[in-house]
Amino acid sequence: MIQKNSLHVMDSLSADQIKKSPDRNTDDVLKRTNGTNIQDGKYVVVRGLNECYNLALVNGAMMLDLIIIKSAQIFSPPGSPVQSPTKRPFPLNETADAQTAIQGEAAAPAIKSVEQGWLPEQYWDEATRNAVKKQIMPYLHRLAPNATHENKFDERYAEFYRTVGETYRWRYIKPDEKGGCYWMIDRPAASFDQSRTAIAGHVKFRKKDFFIEDYEEAFWMFKMPEEELQVKSLYLFNLYTRGEALEPFYHMNRGADYIEFPDNQVYYNKITRKWEPIAQ
Repeated sequence: MIQKNSLHVMDSLSADQIKKSPDRNTDDVLKRTNGTNIQDGKYVVVRGLNECYNLALVNGAMMLDLIIIKSAQIFSPPGSPVQSPTKRPFPLNETADAQTAIQGEAAAPAIKSVEQGWLPEQYWDEATRNAVKKQIMPYLHRLAPNATHENKFDERYAEFYRTVGETYRWRYIKPDEKGGCYWMIDRPAASFDQSRTAIAGHVKFRKKDFFIEDYEEAFWMFKMPEEELQVKSLYLFNLYTRGEALEPFYHMNRGADYIEFPDNQVYYNKITRKWEPIAQ
C-alpha cells in the first residue's frame, strides 16, 4: 500500500543478493527487479511506461537509449550498423565503457546523414550567418551590462553581443514551406568541463533586407558533453521540425536529460520574445 500511494517507488537488489543468485550477467539481475523488462536483449524499460520515460545507468554511465537508437534508424542509410543490429549485438553484459562506445557508434550514421541536409552553410553564407546571429544574440544571451530589454538593441551594446556571439555555434538550419527557417544553435554552458547547451527555434525574415519579422525560441536543452548533445539535439530538432510533441522530454517528465525549458512554470512569450513565468 505504501508503494501504491507513493510518488516515488524504488526496488533494489544488494550485492550480497546478487552473489547468492544464479544470475550470470546484468540481464539476469535486472529481470529479478520488480517492474522492469529487458527489451530486445539490450534495453531496460519499466513496464507500463513509454520508452521516452526510461533512462538506465550502469555505474553512472548512460546505457543504450531506445529513443536515440530509433532516431538513428530514422536517418540511417540502408545497410548501416543501426539498421542491421545483428551485425553487432548489444548485450547487457557489456561493460559501461563498451556501452558508451556502442551508443556513439550507433548514432554516428544518423548524425552524418542529417548534418549533410541541415548544415547551416548550405543555406546561409558566412556573412548571412553572422548577420542573423547579430540580430538574435540580444534575445538568446543575457542582457549586456546596464542594458534593459527596451534598449538592448542599441548600438552601444553591439560589441558585447558580437563578442559573446563568437562562442555560439550554428548547429542546424531547416527552411520551412512558408519562407521561414527552423534553427538550432549551441553555446558553452556554465560548467567545469566542456559541456554545452543547445537552443532551437524558428525565425522568419523580411525579404527586402533580411530583417527579422518573426522570432521564437522553442526549447533550451540541459548542458551535457558534446558527444551526448550531438545525438540528443539531433533527435529533438527532428521532432520539432516535424511538429511532433516535445512534452515527453520536458524535465518534469524525463528528468535533467533533454529539455530544461519550457516546463510547467516557464513559457516563451512570442510577443515580448522572452521566457516568462506561467501565471498561476
